[in-house]
Amino acid sequence: MPSAAALSHGIFRVAFERALDDVAESISAIARAVTTTNAAIETPGANDDPTTTTCADALRSWTRFRARYANHTRAEDEVLFPTIATRIDNVTNSYEFEHEAEEWLFAEVTTTLELCARMGARDESDDDASTSVRKAARIAHATRTTLKAHLQKESEHVVPLVERAFDRREQGEMVWRFVSALGGDLGSVERVKTIREMLDGNSETRRTETRRRR
Repeated sequence: MPSAAALSHGIFRVAFERALDDVAESISAIARAVTTTNAAIETPGANDDPTTTTCADALRSWTRFRARYANHTRAEDEVLFPTIATRIDNVTNSYEFEHEAEEWLFAEVTTTLELCARMGARDESDDDASTSVRKAARIAHATRTTLKAHLQKESEHVVPLVERAFDRREQGEMVWRFVSALGGDLGSVERVKTIREMLDGNSETRRTETRRRR
């Protein structure tokens, strides 16, 4: 049975990578469309400039993902890393720095998508809007690469360290505090799955230990 640390990190990693793939690909699709036709594919029923409409849609999707990931990193910084630092030295600072670097990339994508939407709203040239969304696509790709490398490093380095430094009960308590700190994501699929699988695993572990004592 995977440890609570490995289980929870795996669930969040898969969820975030899939969500980021989806939103980054949607931005790239808009960039390809405006590059080919100098206008994004029109949204059915839309009366505004199609580039503005699709940039606005991408901006909303990106903003939702950014808020979701920011909530995740905040909970890591407030709950996980301080707890890990009590037993493992020289680990958390580098990951907190990576969070800051990721936030810069997130902000750059947001800025370029906002610029794309504003340009269309002011009836400026399609070329300017196209340049903005192409830049957003490039930075979104860089963000995806950076974030996946960050999550992979956590899986390969941080999780094994946590497994060695904390027993299964302590890991379960740490994960529970982390999940509880997510606040606005209380009803998220990741939270429900994490709690359910963690509790199922802990119950099975307790049953196994009881059988061994007998």
